[in-house]
Amino acid sequence: MPSMCIPGRLAKVEISPDGGTTYENLGGIVDVTMNLNIDELECTSHDSNGIREYLPNHSDVSLDISARWMDGDPGQEIVLGAVFAKTTFPFRFTMETALQRKLFTGTAFATTYSPSGPLDDTGAVDITLRCSGVTISTQ
Repeated sequence: MPSMCIPGRLAKVEISPDGGTTYENLGGIVDVTMNLNIDELECTSHDSNGIREYLPNHSDVSLDISARWMDGDPGQEIVLGAVFAKTTFPFRFTMETALQRKLFTGTAFATTYSPSGPLDDTGAVDITLRCSGVTISTQ
């Protein structure tokens, strides 16, 4: 049976500067991780027979991105501008394979934009995008 593993390098993040009409690739990505979290509500009572019980509650989504600093890259410039303007923007995150394409879309804002200029490596930037509202997954 063939492996269902995919090369991570096929993932990409795109940012829209105009409300979702066009998208720019976020260049220089080295690593991107989508964090899907669901809060839990404890509903344990004396009737739970000594076993804790929980219900799913609100969810939140964020993207952690490590990238090579690419001065003038359209996607990186959109995010940097949005940091200073404190604005949201549409995004697309794609996990792409030859067999299927998983696409996540939504609206986000940057909570972290951390450029670094190390002595012995290339310039880098770490970005965290907080998704706001509904994030949709399609295939």
